[in-house]
Amino acid sequence: MSPVAELQRLLGEGQFAAVLRLSEQLLTQTQEDAAIWRLRALAQVNLEQYEAAAEALRHAVTLRPDSVPMLLEYGSVLSALGRARDAESVLQQAFERDRNDCKALLKLAAVKQQCGKSDEAAMLLRRLVQLEPQHAQAWHVLGDIASARADHAAAARSYQRAVELQPQHAQLHYNLGLALTEQGKLQAGRDALAEAVRLDPKLLAARAQLLYVKRKLCDWQAIGPLQASVLHDVKLGLPGAHPFALMAESDDPAMQLDAARSLARQISRETRAWPKLKRPPALAGEFRLAFISNGFGQHPTGLLCVEFLERLSAERIDLTLFCTGEHRMGPIRDRLLKRMPIVELAGLPSAKAAQRIADANLHALIDLRGFGGGATPEVLAQRPAPVQIGWMAYPGTCGAPWLDHYLADRIVLNAEARASFSETVVDLPGYFQSCDSTRTVPVVTSRSELGLPERRPLLASLSNAYKYNQEVIAAWAAILRAAPEACLCLLRTGEAEALEANLRAAFRALGIASEQLWFVDKSEHSIYLARLAQIDLFLDTWPYGAHTTAGDAVFAGCPVLTITGRSFASRVASSLNAHLGLADLNCGNVAQYIETAIALTRNPAALEVLRMTLQHARSHSAVFDMRQFAQGFLSTVRRLCGYGS
Repeated sequence: MSPVAELQRLLGEGQFAAVLRLSEQLLTQTQEDAAIWRLRALAQVNLEQYEAAAEALRHAVTLRPDSVPMLLEYGSVLSALGRARDAESVLQQAFERDRNDCKALLKLAAVKQQCGKSDEAAMLLRRLVQLEPQHAQAWHVLGDIASARADHAAAARSYQRAVELQPQHAQLHYNLGLALTEQGKLQAGRDALAEAVRLDPKLLAARAQLLYVKRKLCDWQAIGPLQASVLHDVKLGLPGAHPFALMAESDDPAMQLDAARSLARQISRETRAWPKLKRPPALAGEFRLAFISNGFGQHPTGLLCVEFLERLSAERIDLTLFCTGEHRMGPIRDRLLKRMPIVELAGLPSAKAAQRIADANLHALIDLRGFGGGATPEVLAQRPAPVQIGWMAYPGTCGAPWLDHYLADRIVLNAEARASFSETVVDLPGYFQSCDSTRTVPVVTSRSELGLPERRPLLASLSNAYKYNQEVIAAWAAILRAAPEACLCLLRTGEAEALEANLRAAFRALGIASEQLWFVDKSEHSIYLARLAQIDLFLDTWPYGAHTTAGDAVFAGCPVLTITGRSFASRVASSLNAHLGLADLNCGNVAQYIETAIALTRNPAALEVLRMTLQHARSHSAVFDMRQFAQGFLSTVRRLCGYGS
């Protein structure tokens, strides 16, 4: 048997140490045999000696530069070492030698994606599926690329093709479910996620996402065991449950910290091998502050921040907004662009986006997304600013080393909740959340103009459906049974018909007549505010309460009844009420919530007095004074950066 054949036999039998000993002996005799170097490298890969394997394969391809298999193996090892640029060069050589080699196409596409060249990667993969239409992995990676670009329709098409080719692949069903959900196809997404869980019950992320999608549909069939399994995973420290989705499942701050830390560890592992940021010279000149969000436009974050940012820009600081989401013009963005630059980061690889921020030479960076929708925590994980602070839009800890502080107030984060924050919690002077007080609430002559029933009293909860649950619905049903003259208005979100059908069925099972329920669609902001002004009492949800909507409600003159929970997500309305002097609307438990709602609903005069009290509080409270808010905010941030007040 030849020496090479003997090495192949030992490798096939898994005797990797023996391969290393024999290959070392052979290489003392001759270093010109590429096959020996290659077999030695394969043994080293199996022993996780990747640096040594890369060196051995370098020798092999130097001797056999025309060998596509050796080039592919070398490129794969370089990629595993995080040397993406070197891997790209090697794999490009393999591709140039055989442009129809499917393995070369797939590996080169993967490493180009790793280098942030998604367009080139997609082009290679499209060539691959033209050569081999049944190549499930190519369709899979095409789906990943489209998903990273937030092209969820294209991602769903690619994942669907991959699922058809590999119907027993649970991860593919999971990816398909995510893409369909992002498209708003909630029922199809739910079904794909359910299939992923059926195929692989240990796919924890699929279980958690299935729970979240069922919440968005108010599909509570068999949701109890599913919720219990997800919470059990979190208690065991297992990854899978997204911290944001967990807020609708648990009011335990410690559990939310566990979930956040799990995700933060994963992101830290993924970003550890990225190129280090190039730091500009030492800071000098005026105070440089920036905010990062997925958008500064016609959505809750933009609406909350616009006047505050305008006021902040008048404070003689260098203020920049970094936008990681799709660029869209509109009234909010127009207002902001008149006062400050908006730097578009959408579409940039995370490492490049982080470098763009680092080049701004900031004193502090304020993160408005955390782990919420459209967040880019992998950008902040690179530490593009010396002081990084979480605030407002994400109501929880990120459990991450890249956030130093979190800005809150003493009510929204009490002692128990802040003890479960990895960030240092710092209190702002008053209520923690900003608001656009320049808005006007349209006046209407009748509720019917707004698509609302004339029936009184009118209760409402215009929150997203994932905040609803069986306990909340049961409490609302108890209120409606005690006040049959009242009507409850709810918001259609997602797949509106399915959502409304599920909610009507749930209320019907609790003895509530159909005429006591009223559903409205999402509307333009002025109509939304006008509707809130016509509502007699806003009923909050738990454990995830209203945040932006609660602020909008009281701004429009609608009082908010809430339950003060344990976690940040369940205490925002309580903090708002307390700062307005309306702490009587903060209930300690479900029974008190129901009792208070019934008492107010049965007494129109009491409701009218409450609304007048709110109107007075709104006019005299500092909650909506954005000039004062901006000054207090800036003073706090400057102090955190070591600049005093």
